[in-house]
Amino acid sequence: MKNSYIKLFITVVSFIFLQGCSSNNISIKDLITTNNELQIKRNYKEIARLLIEYKIKLDKRNPNNFGKKWQQTINNNIKHNKINISFRNIKGDHNAYLRKAFDPNNKIKYRNDLLILGIYKLLYYVYEITDNKYTAISYNLKNFKKLSTVLQVIQYRIKHKKDKYGNYLFLTWQKNWQIELEKVINKQHPNYNIIQNLSSIKTKKETIFSSSNMSFENLISKMIYINNDTIKRLGGEPEDLAIGTLKFFLFL
Repeated sequence: MKNSYIKLFITVVSFIFLQGCSSNNISIKDLITTNNELQIKRNYKEIARLLIEYKIKLDKRNPNNFGKKWQQTINNNIKHNKINISFRNIKGDHNAYLRKAFDPNNKIKYRNDLLILGIYKLLYYVYEITDNKYTAISYNLKNFKKLSTVLQVIQYRIKHKKDKYGNYLFLTWQKNWQIELEKVINKQHPNYNIIQNLSSIKTKKETIFSSSNMSFENLISKMIYINNDTIKRLGGEPEDLAIGTLKFFLFL
């Protein structure tokens, strides 16, 4: 009996709602479109928030890879949807910044800033932000798919890319003992005694059972997931790139 009343209530409310929409010449399709547009704006804000969080963590883990004079400016630009910052010696769009960030030259300055600005410039372009406003009337699905691809490539390269001397460009997932061990591996075959004498292990700051730091990768995974939601809302299908594709992708 109770279920019958609930069903009747839902039916009446639905009827009234549909009648109201009809009287105001608003279709269900229009309501869905409006809802999607609002959610896409929320998606942008959430990705931007995650990008700020990522930069804070990246600067802390790689303290020699960012310019202190740029730190607050970059964070404020992202927070307030502005893009009035650029490095004088870099001309071009997001690609120029990302190529520089992943350049194997070990003398590249401000890698963290280059990486974050590269991602932000693409994010700003794809979500069509202008002067702190969402200006898009209709979004370009191809651009959102491009953003998904770029984020997946970046996620892979941050994890694996090294400079010409074999040092990781960005320290994220690695524990200190893992970095020390890699340097040993380049010179000799590791054994138990060598591992036990690694500085981080010997001083008991870490143990060989300490798990890798996945928080960096998780943040980018969240960005990809949120952007994929936008792709679905625009009628597209997200694509997960295979390791082989990520490894040899050339556009960065």
